[in-house]
Amino acid sequence: SKSRRQSRGDSVMNFENYFPRAIGCGIAFPFLLFLIGCGSDGPEIVPVKGTVLLDDKPISGATITFIPVGEGRPAIGKTDDQGQFELTTIKTGDGALIGEHEVTVTLMKTTGASAQVGEDGLQVGNVDPSAQKVEWIVPQKYSQPKTSGLRVEVPIADKELVLRLSSN
Repeated sequence: SKSRRQSRGDSVMNFENYFPRAIGCGIAFPFLLFLIGCGSDGPEIVPVKGTVLLDDKPISGATITFIPVGEGRPAIGKTDDQGQFELTTIKTGDGALIGEHEVTVTLMKTTGASAQVGEDGLQVGNVDPSAQKVEWIVPQKYSQPKTSGLRVEVPIADKELVLRLSSN
C-alpha cells in the first residue's frame, strides 16, 4: 500500500513538474511563431529621394506618387521649396518597393467661390461647384499614371532621381 502511494505520489510529482513546462511551451511556441512571422519576407522597401523640376525650375508643394506596376503599396512624397522629395510607403521616409513604378506628380489649386464658415467652424450654406475652378500648376497629364509618361525602376541606378516635367 505504501509503495502504491509512493508510485501515485511520484506520478503526481511528475505531473506537477510537467505542468509548468507545458505552460511554458504553450506560451513560448506561439511567441516563436510570432517572431518568425515578423521576418522580412515581405516586399523590400528601399529609400528613394529626388527632385522635381517643371521647365527646369524646382516645383514646391507637389505630391509625388510611385505606383508599383503589377501590385503593391504605392509610395508618396511631397516636394519642398527646392523641389526635393523623399518617399514614404509604410514609415516616414522609408522609400518605395523594389521594382518598376508608374509615377504621378500633382499640384493644383482651386479658385473661385468658397464656403462660408460659421463661428462654430462648420460650413454655412452651399457652394456652387461650377463657381470653383481648378488651376493645374503641374499640367494635369502628370496627375494620372497612364498619361504622365513617367516610369521609374527602384532602386534608382543614379541614386539621384530628377523628374523633369514640361508645361508644354
